[in-house]
Amino acid sequence: MALSKKERTMDLYIDAAATVYLLDEMLSNASIALSKVLPKRDSDRLFAATKALICIRDIAERRMLEDHPEISNKDYEHVFYSVSGHYGELEGKVFDRISEMIDEEGEWHRKWTR
Repeated sequence: MALSKKERTMDLYIDAAATVYLLDEMLSNASIALSKVLPKRDSDRLFAATKALICIRDIAERRMLEDHPEISNKDYEHVFYSVSGHYGELEGKVFDRISEMIDEEGEWHRKWTR
């Protein structure tokens, strides 16, 4: 269930952007790896999932801009889409959250593979 506009804080958008970034990286890498071992029709399904994620990311980005119009265009475009060479405050927060997620995943993985 979606939260109300008041509840959709920038921190929630930053968490969502970090999660989408990691998922996009994983889907892209899986698409490339699996396309080498699967028939085209099967690997195309993963490419379709990647395209769907991009569409959903666009919707989330538009909603973030509607919810937080105080964010400048220069900053908001770097929350869901990283731009090489530009690391603004919001993008830095996204990458910090990604690092935390990776660390958390490593802890989870070590816990369950002992």
